[in-house]
Parts: sequence; C-alpha cells; structure tokens
Amino acid sequence: MFALWVSPVDGSPGHRVTEFETDRIPDFHWTADNKTLGLLRAHNDSDVVLLRQTAASH
Repeated sequence: MFALWVSPVDGSPGHRVTEFETDRIPDFHWTADNKTLGLLRAHNDSDVVLLRQTAASH
C-alpha cells in the first residue's frame, strides 16, 4: 500500500490523505497558494511470455 500522510507541526497525530493499493506516488507538489495538493500516480503492468525453441518437424 502506498499512501501520503499529513503530519501537523503542532505535534498532533498525523493522518493518511491517500491510500492506493498498487499505485506508487513518485512525485507531489503544493500549488503556489498551498491550498491544493497535486500528485503523480504511477502503475506498472507487465506480462510474461515464455518462448521455447522446439525441433523443426520434417
């Protein structure tokens, strides 16, 4: 699980802002007015293909 947390500077307990089961958060930034958080989510899909060389039939 990948999550972004907020940790208040007043010492109160932090809390999770996001919860993604499979997506990573490689980057995030606040807007200039510090009111909106934008984040980049990344997800990798992959397939595996097994190739096997067999003897040619005549």
